Amino acid sequence: SRGHRNSTSCQSVIAIHSFILCMVLNPDAQRKAQAQIDSVVGKLRLPNSDDKPSLPYIEAIIRETFRLSPVVPLGGYSVNRC
Repeated sequence: SRGHRNSTSCQSVIAIHSFILCMVLNPDAQRKAQAQIDSVVGKLRLPNSDDKPSLPYIEAIIRETFRLSPVVPLGGYSVNRC
């Protein structure tokens, strides 16, 4: 349904905002993450799924972002709107 899609989009936006806020508040973590990406991928391409095993710090940041701001509502449907 349309309401469910809007709720999912809203949760995704919240997770992205949480990630950006965490990176702004933790510049050392941002530098460490960028250094890991640069060392594994280089500067000429974007990371892809084949790179995932070589990017444990990035994986940890992603998991922490979802832990702090889950994409799916916990405890049922929410009536909050973005």
